[in-house]
Amino acid sequence: MKYDNKILEKIYILDLALKELNREPLLNNGDLNIDELTSGLYLKLNLKRGVHVPRLSIMISPFEFLIDLDRIGEAYAYSHEQFLVHTENVKSQFKTLLTSTIKIVYCGSHYTKAYFFDSAGNCVGKIREITGLYLKIGCTSKEYPPIYPNY
Repeated sequence: MKYDNKILEKIYILDLALKELNREPLLNNGDLNIDELTSGLYLKLNLKRGVHVPRLSIMISPFEFLIDLDRIGEAYAYSHEQFLVHTENVKSQFKTLLTSTIKIVYCGSHYTKAYFFDSAGNCVGKIREITGLYLKIGCTSKEYPPIYPNY
């Protein structure tokens, strides 16, 4: 499929991050499925599901770059202009997402927080989504090993 040039620019940057991890490029990566809604103006990739794999979707259009993680919609979101200005930050966040142990905490249906831990167990990042009122009572969590360990 032929993609819009702005999509190809974003793919190139993500491929650089994958290359640094000694992994296959985005469109040839066996760990990702191209979503059926993909077109020349919209690319959606889903991480292949498994028992110890979080739900992860990457959406790229000429106008934006988005990553959904578990229940956190738009965990990472950049406009096209932001993406180009902050390419090093995007690459770093993408690599952290792929190489970290991820712990996701749920408090009811309105609070989700993801923590990222490096191989030494240090928290190297966190993101959260709050969609309404919640109580931090009876919270549960799931932990996922790195998608790409041994980095």
